[in-house]
Amino acid sequence: MKFFRLSHASLCAIAASLLLAACGGDGDSSPTPPPSPTPGAAALPDVPNGRATLLAGSLEADPAKACGRVDADDPLQSRFGYITHAMTVAADGAVYLTDRPCRADSGQADAVRKIAPNGKVSTVATGALPQAGAALARFVRPAGLAVKGGVLYVSDGGPYGGLDAGGVCETYSLTTAPGYPAAGQATGIWRVAADGRISAVAGVARASCEAGAASLDGAGPQASFCLPAGMAFSADGVLHVMDARMQGTPGTWRTVHVSDGNVQSSPAGRFTLKQTLPYPLLVQPA
Repeated sequence: MKFFRLSHASLCAIAASLLLAACGGDGDSSPTPPPSPTPGAAALPDVPNGRATLLAGSLEADPAKACGRVDADDPLQSRFGYITHAMTVAADGAVYLTDRPCRADSGQADAVRKIAPNGKVSTVATGALPQAGAALARFVRPAGLAVKGGVLYVSDGGPYGGLDAGGVCETYSLTTAPGYPAAGQATGIWRVAADGRISAVAGVARASCEAGAASLDGAGPQASFCLPAGMAFSADGVLHVMDARMQGTPGTWRTVHVSDGNVQSSPAGRFTLKQTLPYPLLVQPA
């Protein structure tokens, strides 16, 4: 996978279209990366009203060499997986993105990677491989990212969030999906501190999408999410989260006060989307 630096005028539009396009493919059972140019002859995409330059990733034409999880000071020596659910740019220009392993049987968990302004690529946080009966100590499948005050926030869609191992959109069903996140292993919002410590902000402890519950709102572990995805901070410091449901079922806008983990269903109401995760989210400052 390669990443390109875009002019500010086209960054948001291009990022949103790329994220939405991830679930609009042709449904092949395995992802086929586009052919890569040879080193020194990178073909840049056609970017309307802006110029793109290669930011990080491999120029190898061989997918076996191009895909991986390799950190490097030289961004062209770095490697990424095939699937990125979310991407965000911090105030200092650093790019944070989610990264899924190249192979489902690799024994690797999902991770959050960072491309520093100087091009250095590093792994900021690595998720967990879910184990039956074990309470989560970190996210499983990051589906949304937001940064504020040097702290990274990750929405975790759980084992059934985002794309499946074949790179196609999954179909969700609470009645047919065995082991859907239960208490202690549920979806939620996580915090990654500057020193790398990972802690839950809200959700996780309470079963996901709790059927028949009068409210999914609450403080910290008392809150419940279904399939949290795109996130963004508004000017007042509130984290806004798109909490999706099954296909065809309206989702809910949620607000999270990260200082105390208080979660509320937003008065902005509900939404219905035609595609499964991931979803980008832009919040217009007040």
